[in-house]
Amino acid sequence: MTEERAAVHVRPAQTSDIPGLVRIFRTARAARMPWLPVLHSPEADQRFFENRVLGVETIEVIERDRVLKGFASLHGDWINHLYIAPDAWRQRLGSFLLQRVLCRVNFVQLWVFEQNTDAQDFYRHHGFEVSERTEGANNEEKCPDIRMIWTR
Repeated sequence: MTEERAAVHVRPAQTSDIPGLVRIFRTARAARMPWLPVLHSPEADQRFFENRVLGVETIEVIERDRVLKGFASLHGDWINHLYIAPDAWRQRLGSFLLQRVLCRVNFVQLWVFEQNTDAQDFYRHHGFEVSERTEGANNEEKCPDIRMIWTR
């Protein structure tokens, strides 16, 4: 890591991280995808992370100067979440987290919303390819999405 990122630390998520995970999840989605419907309250998102993400998925958090700045979660061969706090965008933290995931797998896949072209560009830059497109019938938001895959 460069000196600029010397204060960056990655570690497994802990129960005490849940409020920070929810904050990053909600603020990143609102900032990057304002067109996406907000379907749940912060409290519901907290219950989701407590009951369906933490302890079920492998989650790594990234901190800068001991402040939570992002997280990535892997469940089987699916990346279900990769979010960086908006104040830390364009600082290579998402690339760093993604590379940590990719170094442990031979194949991985994820869904990205069709309108989220920045995310598509990010994943393409890291070697992902489009595998499938849908009209969103199987996602909660009912927004068109794209399945992207990466193979070593």
